[in-house]
Amino acid sequence: MIAPELVRRLVLDMIAELPEAIRSELMSVRVVVLEAPTALLLSEGVEPAEEGAYIVRGEDPMPMGDGFTDDPQDRAIYLFARNLTRERVRSVLLHEVAHACGLNEEEVSDLEAAS
Repeated sequence: MIAPELVRRLVLDMIAELPEAIRSELMSVRVVVLEAPTALLLSEGVEPAEEGAYIVRGEDPMPMGDGFTDDPQDRAIYLFARNLTRERVRSVLLHEVAHACGLNEEEVSDLEAAS
């Protein structure tokens, strides 16, 4: 486990390195860093040991703002610090960003294999 504050710092650095087209797509996606999945997320099918999740709720995405919140939003990438190592933050973030950009599991797997 790494501290949620460190995960937030790593995420900001990684998002800044993404191509503009992907950063633009992420403007309607919140990045939520929690120590562990909440009861609400568990009830929505997130497993306790997952490192991250991309969740879509409702129709109108909320703007990214400062990029971090503790509140559930319509479109959000969740990263769970308890289940992450520093080395895994990048790959988990990129996996969830790919989902946020519309890729399905097979396409995400192909992208991960190519990188």
